Amino acid sequence: RLKIQRVWCLQVTILRSQLETLRTDLDKQRLTKEQELKEQAAKFTEKLKNLEKDLEKKSTLLEFKTLEAGNAEERCRLLESQSKMKLVEPQVPHVADKFPD
Repeated sequence: RLKIQRVWCLQVTILRSQLETLRTDLDKQRLTKEQELKEQAAKFTEKLKNLEKDLEKKSTLLEFKTLEAGNAEERCRLLESQSKMKLVEPQVPHVADKFPD
């Protein structure tokens, strides 16, 4: 009976040791994953900020170009009304028409 009790105590000690090792490994893995997620979140946030800046720049450029186009149209209307001539867009000839296959 004493031998069985010693074996049982030894098994319990081994199992407790294994359990502690598994808990330690699990904690390490959890910390590693948390760090990876924080790094991914930081990269995503940085990328998002860069995209927002790029969008803002392009929106500003679009507004400028729209204003520029409106001004050009207004100048054309003014010139047409002053000269009584209609201005047309220049036509670009197709290169393929000049050089047959």
